[in-house]
Amino acid sequence: MATSAYARSQVDDTPENPFSDSISPPLFLMLTVMILQIIVIAMHDTGATLSNPLAQLIFGNEQYRLIYLSVAYCLWPLIYAAGALRRAGKPLNRETLRGPFFAQCFLVAPFAFGLNVSVVFMHTGGDIGALFGFILLLVSLIWYTATQTFWIRTELNYSTPRSFGLALWYFALGSGLNALISYVLRTF
Repeated sequence: MATSAYARSQVDDTPENPFSDSISPPLFLMLTVMILQIIVIAMHDTGATLSNPLAQLIFGNEQYRLIYLSVAYCLWPLIYAAGALRRAGKPLNRETLRGPFFAQCFLVAPFAFGLNVSVVFMHTGGDIGALFGFILLLVSLIWYTATQTFWIRTELNYSTPRSFGLALWYFALGSGLNALISYVLRTF
């Protein structure tokens, strides 16, 4: 949560040149995705066989896969940030979105790391690896949900149960959109 607060302060305090002395949150998220792809390659996780030409183009090429994953993981920060702004009654524009979106990029990066590493272990690690991957997946989901609950509670001054429900709703919305995009890319 400290990184989330740091992101907000950088955007609010120095809007003309935020993160001049550090890495910007979207770039941090993209670097996390790049590290994840290195892990996937190192673990020899080839994923599913792709028959669709578009899916082969995107998922069969490391550069396109990095772009796809960066966009996919940016959906959650965008949904959480836009939802918080809407519920706070603030206009949704580039300036108002920047602070919460940047904060959310810092929050989604560890979740993305845990999620991807857990899937790799479930695919390539045998029985022990699958168990480790499943446990890591649960820990990542619990951590991300708890972190988002706290962020929403702090950002919107909601009760913990209401924040938890909203965190689950936004997570489900982002997961559904990601699943739909992945399905469309792999099917058509």
